[in-house]
Amino acid sequence: MNSILSKTIPLFIAPLMLFAQIQHNTLLERQMLIQKYNWDKTTHTRNVADMLVEEAFEDTSNFIRPGVQADIFWQNASIDPSWNYNDQLNYTLVPVIYGRASKDLTFYVTFMAQNGKYDIIDSRKRYLGETQAGHRGDFEISKIRYETEHFYLKFGRDYFLPGMYFHESMLFSRYQYPYDQIHLAYRNKWLEVSSYYLRINDIVSGGERYLRHLNGHRVSVNLFDHGYIALNEYILYQGVQRPVNPALFNPFLIYYLYQRNENVGGTNSMMSLDFFYHIGQFFVHGEFIMDDFMTERKIYSDLEPNKFGFNFTAGMKDIFPGFHANINYTRIANRVYATINPIVYIEYLVHENLPIGHYMGANLWELKSSLTYIKPKYQGELNFVYRCYGDDVVYSPYNRDHFQGHAGNDPLEPGAEWDEPFPYVSGEGEPSVFWGFKMDNYYQIIDHLGVNVKGSYWFEKGMLSSHFNIAVGVYFNF
Repeated sequence: MNSILSKTIPLFIAPLMLFAQIQHNTLLERQMLIQKYNWDKTTHTRNVADMLVEEAFEDTSNFIRPGVQADIFWQNASIDPSWNYNDQLNYTLVPVIYGRASKDLTFYVTFMAQNGKYDIIDSRKRYLGETQAGHRGDFEISKIRYETEHFYLKFGRDYFLPGMYFHESMLFSRYQYPYDQIHLAYRNKWLEVSSYYLRINDIVSGGERYLRHLNGHRVSVNLFDHGYIALNEYILYQGVQRPVNPALFNPFLIYYLYQRNENVGGTNSMMSLDFFYHIGQFFVHGEFIMDDFMTERKIYSDLEPNKFGFNFTAGMKDIFPGFHANINYTRIANRVYATINPIVYIEYLVHENLPIGHYMGANLWELKSSLTYIKPKYQGELNFVYRCYGDDVVYSPYNRDHFQGHAGNDPLEPGAEWDEPFPYVSGEGEPSVFWGFKMDNYYQIIDHLGVNVKGSYWFEKGMLSSHFNIAVGVYFNF
């Protein structure tokens, strides 16, 4: 669908091409910061993508209401790896249309246009679209949502952000492109059962076009209004002109068993558990993901270490009014988000060259902490980050060193072992380190107009071009 849009959009709007990412829109980035500690609503049905625009629907008297968002900022270089460009001047214009067709039916459309980016830090994360007349653009959000007390249906283009986002999620990155999607759910006070479909980009190889799809489901249980615990599973499936599989919309179908028992090929599935719980001002949040788990020791491919990841966050809300703090530890094993296929990347969990899961991929551990201050006119956050990482399997051919020179289906020799260091570095090299501090500040000067100031200092800067970075800009929302 993106390839079709890239050809048709210029005919109707301007010579602009595909480009959109959540941190490129200052207003959405600011809302992500505010929503970290917004626990007033039942958290087990939390979908940050909907919460980001919920203020737009507070006025029910208007059927249609147009608006515009814009920002412009200058930087000496990229603040952190999630902003993949060193271009000094950056600006974005986002026309908005939202409305309410009825009490339960809402719609929201935004088109994002911005100057092209050329000084790219990590070319592997370069967006697949093009630049024309020095600009890029696309429909960022274009969705219709029907929501009652018990039923939820969303159709269209939107970000996909279920659960809590204190830092980076391992299941769905906060630094993602929006997906064309269908999302259905049944809800009551204690339970939510949902199913979704996300269209992810095609890959062309050897003259063949491989269509790729992602179906998933989530079952979330309310923990007595103090949080939730949720089970998740999704499956990526692909093939030459492969259609959508209706069976995978079944929220009670376990994808792993389905693909094994039905002998379904060309898939990569992921299971996870996430939870959130708060008592008074204190809270904990965690995720556990499992990509693959080895249960036998018969052939050489059984020597592959288990592919899993986990993170844990603990913190305190309103240490004094508006001031919050948390600390997080994340660990993701080698080869998570990837699987073996002769055609590299078609079964990797990547969409438009960005990881679907953790933005930095797999084969890493990191420690993060944040101090956050949120008031109506000012929002600010100071982050500390320490990351240790090895080979980035998400953008590399599948690592098969554990076969030790054997074919994957060769029987194990007596005493065969594979003890893999973590993080894993091929050639027995040393892991890389990235660490330092980052701050974000948003000042609402007057209604509809604000100032954004960012800064960072990285003692070990990784792929970034500068140790010290600063960005200053203004944003507008009317």
